[in-house]
Amino acid sequence: HYPLRRQRQMCIRDRPMKWIGLTGGIASGKTTVSNMLRELAVPIIDADQMAHLSLKVNHDKIVSYFGSDILDDKGIIDRRKLGEKVFSNEKQRKILEGITHPYIQNKVAEKKRLLAATGKKWAVYDVPLLFENKLESQFDRIVVVYAPQEICLERLIERNGLSPEDAQKRIDSQVSIEEKKKKEGVDILSNEGDVDALRDQVVAWKKSIDEEYS
Repeated sequence: HYPLRRQRQMCIRDRPMKWIGLTGGIASGKTTVSNMLRELAVPIIDADQMAHLSLKVNHDKIVSYFGSDILDDKGIIDRRKLGEKVFSNEKQRKILEGITHPYIQNKVAEKKRLLAATGKKWAVYDVPLLFENKLESQFDRIVVVYAPQEICLERLIERNGLSPEDAQKRIDSQVSIEEKKKKEGVDILSNEGDVDALRDQVVAWKKSIDEEYS
């Protein structure tokens, strides 16, 4: 028999890596939280980054379906133009997801395996449409970055240069932030104040996760 300490070390090392979903609403501050976690050396997999890669890989298929008017002057898919076609049209959005998601899922699974192989105790998947795509069951826990819808709307108009109507359409294309906030068992990071207040919450949350999964 192994000594008790040796058995405990093996048990910890063999424990599956915990998988945490990070989500929120459009312009709620999720990317800000994700960047703060990176600064704290938390391993992050970014769904949006995977989506960028998937647009490149599936370029021809996407253009064939949605038309060449989604391209910019260099022949690259313009995400804003593509977004205008899909954000207010659920059928079109589902078709785009059907093209892009298999690649995204494969890449995320690959990155997750690599992190687990290095002995990481937990990692975060930054995924905007977690609830919309009914991914809740994939995670050990979920953290929602919250800001009231009126604040998100103001940020989206200012950040993306959208009209109030287009900004509202993008917000309406997702499960409402209030509904996400009320989901059972989620952790909430409130982004209603300044960036320092948000950072304090992120640091405290990270510490609590480290303690729980140590």
